[in-house]
Amino acid sequence: MREFIKTKAFKESLSFIILTYVISGFISCFMLLNGIEEGMLYKICVVLATASPSISAVLLLIAKEGFNGAFYSVKKMLDVKIGMKIYLIIILLPFAFMFMGKLFSWIIFGLTPLAWIMVPDTIATSFVSPLGEEFGWRGFLTGHLSKHFSILKTAVIVGLIWAGWHYWFYLIPGEFSIEVPVLFFILSCIADSLWITYFYVKNKESVLMGILFHFAYNLSYRIIPIRPSFYFGNGLTYLITVIIELILAVFVILNKWSVPIHCKKLQ
Repeated sequence: MREFIKTKAFKESLSFIILTYVISGFISCFMLLNGIEEGMLYKICVVLATASPSISAVLLLIAKEGFNGAFYSVKKMLDVKIGMKIYLIIILLPFAFMFMGKLFSWIIFGLTPLAWIMVPDTIATSFVSPLGEEFGWRGFLTGHLSKHFSILKTAVIVGLIWAGWHYWFYLIPGEFSIEVPVLFFILSCIADSLWITYFYVKNKESVLMGILFHFAYNLSYRIIPIRPSFYFGNGLTYLITVIIELILAVFVILNKWSVPIHCKKLQ
């Protein structure tokens, strides 16, 4: 860690984290101070706050490489060719986690939800956070850290920073306010970060992998609801789902990881 602090990558990573937190914090404070709880302005503010990671990444890339360089870097993040099998795995995994968590909580603890399956009013909203976040958290921050730390350590660090960034979404009112207990949510961010980092590095640092997984997670969360409000305030189903996802992620990484040339080994 001491060696990393002396590097240019640390300064760029820290700049990204600060800028991302400041942008989202400023927008959230604006919403709170002006009592913005619904309507078009509320949605615009939420979208801008959600997009703060990608906005910060692009601004820092422009400052470093210029407009053409930044455009090339973003384009490169999406430049990947993988088989249909990988796409299907990435999309179906979150649905499997949600289903197993819901099933286990029912079988073991007898927890019955208000609804087993929901039909989302729109799919578009599930795309907002992946597009607004993944170019920042994965394309910029993970890309910097993975060259200095193991994949597990990189995923945990990014997961914790990612979870901390969501703090403002606990404070803002309205439909996009987070209702999950803080500790459960932190574990969820780490679990998601492990899977996304795995696919990201495994597939030549493709942000597309993060976007697809993030989108599938958001969509499955709407279709197979595990949030506490569907269990009369009980967060156990959510926790069980997160634990399943976390255990499987660590197992896959430790047992099936092939280390890319530019990354350090897991041990």
